[in-house]
Amino acid sequence: MLVGDGRAAAAQRCGISVNTARTQLSNIFEKANVKRQAQLMKVLNELRSPYYTPPPTSS
Repeated sequence: MLVGDGRAAAAQRCGISVNTARTQLSNIFEKANVKRQAQLMKVLNELRSPYYTPPPTSS
């Protein structure tokens, strides 16, 4: 999801259903104490190593 392609694409990459991805994302929201995906992305970006290189997007 860090590459910005949404739940469906992330679920497909992980080999899980969109419903499972939604449930797992809800659990992550709770643990990160956020309510929105944008808030989660901000938290994750703050934790990201300066050496991180995002995976290439498929075109």
